[in-house]
Formats: sequence, structure tokens, C-alpha cells
Amino acid sequence: LIITMRVLFGWLARIAVGVVWTWTPPTRALTTNPLAVVADPARRALFVDGADLAARYAATVLSLPSGHERDLRSVKDELFADLPRGATIVELGPGPGTNAAWLAKAAPRRYVAVEKNPYFAPQPWIAAPEAPAEVIRARSLAEVATGSADVVVATCVLCSCADARSVLRDIRRVLKPAGRYYFLEHVAAEPPDGWYARGQRAVRPLQQALADGCDPAKRTETLLREVFAGDDLVVRRRTRLPGHFPIGPTIAGVAELAAGSRR
Repeated sequence: LIITMRVLFGWLARIAVGVVWTWTPPTRALTTNPLAVVADPARRALFVDGADLAARYAATVLSLPSGHERDLRSVKDELFADLPRGATIVELGPGPGTNAAWLAKAAPRRYVAVEKNPYFAPQPWIAAPEAPAEVIRARSLAEVATGSADVVVATCVLCSCADARSVLRDIRRVLKPAGRYYFLEHVAAEPPDGWYARGQRAVRPLQQALADGCDPAKRTETLLREVFAGDDLVVRRRTRLPGHFPIGPTIAGVAELAAGSRR
């Protein structure tokens, strides 16, 4: 109960900071020069562009310190232990750089950051001495060439994808033969009729509204096994993080594309 309350208050604090930070720029513009805001379409858009406000809010909240990310460190230590060095790595949804420490150790030759949210700050490790020789930024996987990646990394991303199956197919498309997809996702609890799974479905609308579209009840493992059927998919870790309802149930693993497999 104590852990749950701590996580709850932490989330409430993050939401409050996100709301304040999201509305600060447009509010300051309005109070400083309201006539200029009315006359300038770009400034008016700060108030009426829901997608822009949502993107700013998501970047703010996800960039704050997170107990969930802290509790995932041991899972990531195990997951990324065999990241190939000097590879071409495509990271889907790097956000504030939650995987930067592990990717930097792999010293990728080429790093492709696929991030649709423009409000995330550039990751510091990209400018560090161990930075990749080539850094490419893209807004979607559609911009990444077929068969160009040795590795694709995506953690806690599929929950927010409206069409996760299509995203997984795109991940498979960009991988080279024998390329690896490293995944870490929170998933729907088992059994489906258990109290935890029922709770996930009950809070789904609120979670999606406050957490960038995150669906805590998505059956992500089923989608993974469907798209990567015929490939070598191994779930390395299956756990339920205590105190992180509704996103406690978590899987982490690697899907390796079978040589000569059809895309």
C-alpha cells in the first residue's frame, strides 16, 4: 500500500508539472501581449492545436524523474547485455534518452533516432566522445530504409501506438537478415479475468488521456508473436513491477529475424 501511494503521488506530481509547463508559454504570450496573440495565427495555435499541446505535455511528463524507469534498470541491464558493438542501431521513440546509457556502451557506428515528438531535447550522449560516427533523425519508421538496421530498440513504445501491429511490421521491415529487435513493453496482465487485468481495462481511458495514449491493457505479446512468427523470438524477462499499477506486468526480450525470411 505504501509503495502504491508513493507511486500515485509521484504520478500526480508529474501530471501537475506537465500541465503547468505545457501552458506556461502560451499563457505568458497572452498576458504579455494579448493583441499580438490574437493577430498571429502561430501564437493562436498554441491555444487551439490540441496535438501540439499534447506533444508538449507528453515530453514534459516523460522527461521528469520516474520511479518506473528506475525500477526497469535491472531489466534493461539484462536485456541489453549483448547489444552488438559498432552496429547500425535504430531506436524507436528515444524520448528523453531513457536507453542512452546502454546504447552508448554499444558504441554504434550509426544511430537512427525515430521520434515523432519535437519537444524532446537532443540526447547528450550523441555529442559525447563515444558518440556514433553518424546520427540520423527521423519522424517515422517509414523514413528508414528496408533492411538497413542491425538492431532496432524500442522500450515502452507500443502501448501508445494506435496501430502496434503495423509498427511491428515496419520494425521487421527495416531489420537486416539476422538483425535483432530488442523490446521491453508493459503488457496486459494474466489471466484476462483476474483483478489486475480487469483493473487495467477499467482505467484504460484515464491512462490514455494522461499518458500519451498509453493502453495498459494492450495484448502486446500476442502481437509480437504474430508479427515475428517464424523468427527467433525469446522473452528474456517476465515480471510484474510492484506498485506500478496499471503498468506493472512487463516483458523484455529479443526477436531475431530469420535469415532469408520474407518481409
